[in-house]
Amino acid sequence: MENFLNPIISIGPKVFGLGLLFALACLVIHTLAPGPKKDTSLLRYGMVVLGIGVAAFVAGTALGIAAFCSTASSGNLCGLGGVFGVGPLLSGLCISGYAYFWLRGARNAP
Repeated sequence: MENFLNPIISIGPKVFGLGLLFALACLVIHTLAPGPKKDTSLLRYGMVVLGIGVAAFVAGTALGIAAFCSTASSGNLCGLGGVFGVGPLLSGLCISGYAYFWLRGARNAP
C-alpha cells in the first residue's frame, strides 16, 4: 500500500496548482466569451471556490492520514502524506470540478 500512496505526495501539490489555474481560466473564458451571459458575482465565485477548496482539503487530509497511518510499520511522520498529498489532490480535483460546472451553468444564458 505504501508503494501506491507515496507517489500521491508528489502529485497532490501539482494537481492543486492546476486546479487553481483551471478555476482562473474558467473565469477568464466566461468573462471574454461573446454572447448573452447570466449575471455572475465574481466575489461569490471566489468565495465558493475557496470554501470548496478548504472543505475538500480538510476531508482529504483526514482520509490521507487514516490511509497513511493505517499500517503498523508507519512512522511518526505518517500524517504528512495526508497533509501534503491527499489533501491537495482532493482539493484540486474539487476546485476544478466546481469551476467546470460553474462555467457550463454560466454559459447557458436564459
